[in-house]
Amino acid sequence: MHPHLRPLYLSALLLPVCLPSHAQGGNDEPDPERAVRFSCTYLNDAGEETESATISNEVPTASAPRGKPRQVAFTRARSGIERMAVHAGDTAECTFPSGNRVRVKVGEGEARPYGRCGGDPEVFLSVWVNGKKIESRRVVAGHCYRDDDSNPDLRLDYRHTAASTRLERCEAAGARGARRFVCKPYPDLAQLAVDTVEYPPPGTARPKPGAIERLSGTDPVCDTAQKALAEDAGVFLKDAKRSRHLAYPDWKAASDPLPKDVADAEQSVFDLNNDGKPERVLRKTFETNYMDGNVLMARYGSTAAPLAWTPSARDNGLAYLPCQLADKPIPIAACPPFSQKGDEANLSLPTGPGRDPLKFRNRYTSVTPFFFRNRTYLGLTGTGNSDDAAVLEPQPAGGYRPACLFRRVTVNF
Repeated sequence: MHPHLRPLYLSALLLPVCLPSHAQGGNDEPDPERAVRFSCTYLNDAGEETESATISNEVPTASAPRGKPRQVAFTRARSGIERMAVHAGDTAECTFPSGNRVRVKVGEGEARPYGRCGGDPEVFLSVWVNGKKIESRRVVAGHCYRDDDSNPDLRLDYRHTAASTRLERCEAAGARGARRFVCKPYPDLAQLAVDTVEYPPPGTARPKPGAIERLSGTDPVCDTAQKALAEDAGVFLKDAKRSRHLAYPDWKAASDPLPKDVADAEQSVFDLNNDGKPERVLRKTFETNYMDGNVLMARYGSTAAPLAWTPSARDNGLAYLPCQLADKPIPIAACPPFSQKGDEANLSLPTGPGRDPLKFRNRYTSVTPFFFRNRTYLGLTGTGNSDDAAVLEPQPAGGYRPACLFRRVTVNF
């Protein structure tokens, strides 16, 4: 942890990743190739009961049924088969007379305007059998999935009779047209615990997706930040819209000579480190596969336009964020994009007992200054972990105090 960061029990702001499925051909119809096929069958032949379910990412034929995802409850008086196409944002479940149940939930990642297949976000699924998760966020489509022969066709099979139960995952990879499914059984369900988030015990309320949870911080600024996040989870992103709850600096084009890596930066004048002396702060925004976020640059205590802004390793008066928030001190000259030596110069924040620390990747983090009660604060979030957000308070003597951290409740996967 950075020596100037006081330990606080912090955790993550989790934003929804379950997005509307991509439409096909520009219309409002979801693309069937981005859906998961889910079929359930119940047969009762003179008391001989058979229940089965199949989940597959195989590309459907033109005549394949495209039933809407739904909750199906078979009864012993009702045999039959139910077929569904489950798209991102959908949940479907079949419950059999025995009480056995199979649930599938499909989600979708973020589209990005850069990188190979960035505009084709991943489609993933999670699967529960009798409340026990057997697949979690398994990618089944999107991100040019079909262009790579190593990505398998997938089929999950469940079959139960009075004599036996079979639950297995079958995969077929290799050249199209020459694929053969190879099946492996799942671990014994008796050895798995029920997912109590997906299936909460009676009397226990399930957290509502989209709600903002504050996991640390009692400062008044946390109340305001929480209201802003509740209205717009992206208030700390590099391209955030103005929030009625937060006051931001005014930015304009910078005319200062700058290194080519940070040319075309914007500038504003405000007290960055809360020491009563304003700084000329430069902000450079990136949107590439290497860097997706923004950086802040300033010379503490100075509003003068430097003749040349040089990332000197020996100039302690320079601020370069978020790289200087890293757990280990690093010279600015080693920070991205000036050097790849600092590619993994990340900020770790404790998330409480028994939890892994939260890490902000500096190359994919947005640092957004805002003002509250005549103090400057920094809001952090980013592409690298867009589910997270933190509020830091810059300190006059150096360093940054974690003020609060939030979590946006997401759909459980």
